[in-house]
Amino acid sequence: MGKKSTKDALLDSAEKLFAKEGFHGTSVRAITSEAGAHLASINYHFGSKEALLKEVLERRLLPINKDRLEMLEAALSQAVQEGRPPSVMEIVRAFADPLFTRARTSESIITFSNIVQISLTQHDSTVGALFLGIMRPVIIAFIKALGLALPGHDKEQLQLKFHFMVGSMLHGMRMLSMARNPAHKKLHSEFAGNIDSEILMDLMYRYIVAGLEAE
Repeated sequence: MGKKSTKDALLDSAEKLFAKEGFHGTSVRAITSEAGAHLASINYHFGSKEALLKEVLERRLLPINKDRLEMLEAALSQAVQEGRPPSVMEIVRAFADPLFTRARTSESIITFSNIVQISLTQHDSTVGALFLGIMRPVIIAFIKALGLALPGHDKEQLQLKFHFMVGSMLHGMRMLSMARNPAHKKLHSEFAGNIDSEILMDLMYRYIVAGLEAE
């Protein structure tokens, strides 16, 4: 195994295990064993387990966030050209589309989203701090955009509603996974059913927009 392929294998293994067991529940030995790599390889390639986690997060989030900011800028520019404020739906789509278009074709994106969900439910400050550090510029930009679309809402309201939006999206990712996994369909038929991903996304977006616009 060459250096690059060893590093990629460690990233893939860490992502898989972090999504299943959480960051603190996953040992260095488990990651290297899953990757078929030497026990010292994490320190060699990343320097530490925390640095490995940071790269696991960045390799998924940075491309998504780049697309998010580009879509948001395009929506804001279009609104200015048309002499109107941006719509809430435009902002929601700019934030959600880059994630969900990837999730529809890549199971690894759904696996990755489980890391975030676990960190939130387990109050994992290590994952949470790294995640927020990567997301902060995007969060600031989108909350500012929501302020343009919803001028009657104060900053505290917008911040809370933004968090509710993220929570809805994480659950939407889970439902997308259930909807295309036969085993999950049997366990959660009342949620998964045979929902088409397009229908799921459309319903979720409209639900989020209604929540954001509510007084």
